[in-house]
Amino acid sequence: MLEGAGAAAVAVHGRCATQLYTGQADWSVVDEVADAVEIPVIGSGDVFSAEDAAEHLRNSGASAVFIARGIYGNPWVFGDARAPCARWHAGSFSLLGRAPGGSA
Repeated sequence: MLEGAGAAAVAVHGRCATQLYTGQADWSVVDEVADAVEIPVIGSGDVFSAEDAAEHLRNSGASAVFIARGIYGNPWVFGDARAPCARWHAGSFSLLGRAPGGSA
């Protein structure tokens, strides 16, 4: 449906609205969506460190991850995550229109 409408990517959060900020994100949902579509899937939920980001990329079908609340108290998490995440998905940064070096 999204692909047919021209979506270039889709973001999936592994937590439902009723959970708010409780419980754990279910990354199997991210993986199921990635298996069902041809476009890149950006996973989100419980990414608080570079290790979390790399683990989710390694263990799910996500092409990239969103880091949201994980930046609170750790704003350098983006730089820390660049190298470990590039091992699995070197092209992920192109989804944002930027190369890993920060140039467009």
